[in-house]
Amino acid sequence: GGRGSPAPPAAAAEEAGAGPAADGAPFPAGALEEDDALQDELIERAMHQAYEGAAGPRSDRSVPVLVREEDLPDLWIAGRILHIYSHRGVYRMAAVPRDMRTLRHIAVQGNIFRDHAAKNVFDALLETRDVRKAPKQPRQWTPYDRRTRCECCNSVFTWHSTFSSEAQQHNDRHNCRACGRLVCGPCSSNLRPVPEIGLHVPSRMCDTCYFGGVRL
Repeated sequence: GGRGSPAPPAAAAEEAGAGPAADGAPFPAGALEEDDALQDELIERAMHQAYEGAAGPRSDRSVPVLVREEDLPDLWIAGRILHIYSHRGVYRMAAVPRDMRTLRHIAVQGNIFRDHAAKNVFDALLETRDVRKAPKQPRQWTPYDRRTRCECCNSVFTWHSTFSSEAQQHNDRHNCRACGRLVCGPCSSNLRPVPEIGLHVPSRMCDTCYFGGVRL
């Protein structure tokens, strides 16, 4: 679905430093919020200080600097929002409210632009339709933390990799789209459609399912 997030406030009012006013009298507590004339005066002083600072250094750095807070409108996604998500290797879709928390924040990921390309969104919508009409539901997937060895060859998941770090072990684990078992990369290098669950494009499949073997 679309992504929308409100623009953050430009800045919050704050003091760059505490100190007395130019005439030697300290600013009373809350004066910055209550006295508009004082706010204007501080802004003028800050602008004057910035101008003089550009010309050369100054020894007096005790003048408070006030930044005005701008009121920005909330931004919302227009129309009805359909959220596409992946579950057990297939795309599903659900209608969500416009104030859904996860839609208010954009998570920057490497595939964010590719996933939101028009063709990929259209293909995902077609898959959600096919999954809804499929005669069977996807098999239950084996969680990543449930196995330490491939369910196909019984080897550690990183047996074919140069590194064996925790991150590499995570990257070398894959779920078969047909049976849901957790297998290593070499044991799931074949692709085949699984139309009974709505996958009509070639999808990752373990060697046992691909070659029609017997599950161990």
